[in-house]
Amino acid sequence: MGKTPHREPATLPPFEHIYDQFQPLLYSTLKKYHIYRDREDILQVGRLALWEAYVNYDPRQGAFAAYATRYVRGRILNYLNRTHKQAMTVPFSAIRTEDEEQEVEWPDPASEELYQSCEWQELLAMVAQLLSPREQLIFQEHLLHDMSLSDLAAREQVSVHTVKTWKKRALKKIRRALSPTL
Repeated sequence: MGKTPHREPATLPPFEHIYDQFQPLLYSTLKKYHIYRDREDILQVGRLALWEAYVNYDPRQGAFAAYATRYVRGRILNYLNRTHKQAMTVPFSAIRTEDEEQEVEWPDPASEELYQSCEWQELLAMVAQLLSPREQLIFQEHLLHDMSLSDLAAREQVSVHTVKTWKKRALKKIRRALSPTL
């Protein structure tokens, strides 16, 4: 608010043209991140981000299309992260019952633990199918059992750099596999 634009008036066409040109970006972002709920709210976040990118654009930052794409997608992802965290937070007042004498029933911790364990096992099985044997080794020993990379390198008789490469590849595959579900 109150920022003056960094751009010169002749640098970009009027915002109406930019808005029309970048509508496919907004919809492709929704599709890319599998957004089906609250589409209008998220589209509005994207439209505002496009306006901010337009106002704050500096030609020294490179092409406007690349700048606007990063700016809009970043704002949408920030909004999604913020709303997800808010949805996960339950205020104490929501837990209280209308009748203060009535006791709140909590779910059985053992059944919840078993449910999470089953979900975790499914996730581990899915991830293990995607990884090479070396990446599975990293996943099991380093990520799940906290073995240090240097200890793992010594045990496998390879350099630490090699083990770090295995880890990078494994994490890249895991992120790619989990991004639609997150």
